[in-house]
Amino acid sequence: MTPPVRNGSVPDVIVTARDLRKEYGDVAAVDGVDLDLERGSVTALVGPNGAGKSTLMRLLCGLLDADEGRVLVDGVDAAAEPRKVRSLYGFLPDVYGFREEMTPREVLGYFADAYRIPAHLGDARASELLTFVRLDGVADKPVGRLSRGMRQRLGIARALIHDPPIVFLDEPAAGLDPDNRRELQALFKSISAAGKTLLVSSHILTELEEYCTHAVLLRAGRVGAADRLARLVAGPLAAQTMRLRAVRGLEKAEALLSRRPGVSGLEASGPDLRFRLACTDEEAAALLAELLAAGVQVAAFGAETRSFEDAYRSWSAEEAG
Repeated sequence: MTPPVRNGSVPDVIVTARDLRKEYGDVAAVDGVDLDLERGSVTALVGPNGAGKSTLMRLLCGLLDADEGRVLVDGVDAAAEPRKVRSLYGFLPDVYGFREEMTPREVLGYFADAYRIPAHLGDARASELLTFVRLDGVADKPVGRLSRGMRQRLGIARALIHDPPIVFLDEPAAGLDPDNRRELQALFKSISAAGKTLLVSSHILTELEEYCTHAVLLRAGRVGAADRLARLVAGPLAAQTMRLRAVRGLEKAEALLSRRPGVSGLEASGPDLRFRLACTDEEAAALLAELLAAGVQVAAFGAETRSFEDAYRSWSAEEAG
């Protein structure tokens, strides 16, 4: 997505991908992706299974080589300087592997050493992160004795060990219970508040809406939509769902709406009518006046509040249609 220009300035972009492509045999897992991530943003990467989300993350991190295209990370070309680019990322994969006999403290010490962090600094950083992810009480217990939620928090600490400016999280909430997912949300908000840029892949859209600022909708390896999350949720005018509640005259309202251009998806439920309406605010006001003039006693009339999940379903239906 190309970020919009506001107030005469261009947003500070930390990750840029252009014409990115990755094929596996005859299948293009990522097919000509253009993408910009704003510095300090928290971006939801969503799409159906097989859309290419994990492949795209690995391409952006430099863990996979693209067949075509270019990735710049904070101005660094990922193909020309892959080691430097990898140092700018923390990555939590969808499948993580820890040796079960190691303790969380040992795991973080191992990765601190892999990033060539001096031992005394690595030890201090490990202790700081274990407290941050609330594992300080089990820091010296074998990983094999930790719950799935604890292991996931350890994976986040591992991704942060070298203090990267960018953190990618691939399905971090998969398989976790609601309490553990809420704890992860709090961690992500804290990581974002520290100024880091996050890209989060997940199927739990209601939770993404709690902490994400932007969203990228991916399908068949291509970006179908990308913007600030609030604008994606608001959606185009044509996608607004309206609700009418009538005290009297519901049949008149249904007959009037069924004949009106721009109205679609009309359905009745008790005293309510729900429908899609493609019109301006002024035209909606005129419609309400028309309903009142026809003798419909209106108790409520207006656009329903949309969620990110509603916006995603609308987009998916349009793409499939």
